[in-house]
Amino acid sequence: MRIVIAGAGGHGREIHTWLTLSPVFMGNHDVRDIVFANDVAADLLGAPLLGSIRDFVPERMDRVIVAIGDPDGRAAVVDHLSKRGARFLTFAHDDALVAPTAVVGEGAVICPRAVVSANARLGAHVHLNVGAVVSHDADVGDFSTLSPGSYVLGGASVGTRAYVGAGAVVLPRRRLGDGVTVGAQAAVIGDFTAGTLVGVPARRTR
Repeated sequence: MRIVIAGAGGHGREIHTWLTLSPVFMGNHDVRDIVFANDVAADLLGAPLLGSIRDFVPERMDRVIVAIGDPDGRAAVVDHLSKRGARFLTFAHDDALVAPTAVVGEGAVICPRAVVSANARLGAHVHLNVGAVVSHDADVGDFSTLSPGSYVLGGASVGTRAYVGAGAVVLPRRRLGDGVTVGAQAAVIGDFTAGTLVGVPARRTR
């Protein structure tokens, strides 16, 4: 079985690193089976390049991680590869904490020291970067990205294709709509249906 990382930018190379530094994952896979599909030349950390994402045709046993940090870009690649029959890998690093009552969607990536707490829900292809926390009963929609050290606290809801910047905090029971961007270190104390949010407390800039 090949593990195909679609995207070899910084995010893709980090995911390659977390895969290879996961004793549980590597106990079931050979490092030689971890390969990249990427549209431009990149430092592939010694891993093979299959060719461009555009031209990649998944084989029956392949499992794909779409390693695109931008939520809209990730959704577009997932749509493209789904039409070609891709099957997607869901990955949680050994050093992540995922509650048994949490729900994690297909294709999600949970990096080291991230936390998914009791009865939390991650949609499909959500990416939690290093140290991101989704607290009890919180909900993160499909294709959203939580940057390093960000927090979505108890009962809060983040829509689809949202981006929460490094160190940002979404306070308990707050609601963020689809496509919202939260700037680094922002504190979200209200509900927002759209826009880019920055500051403490977070305010909409556009």
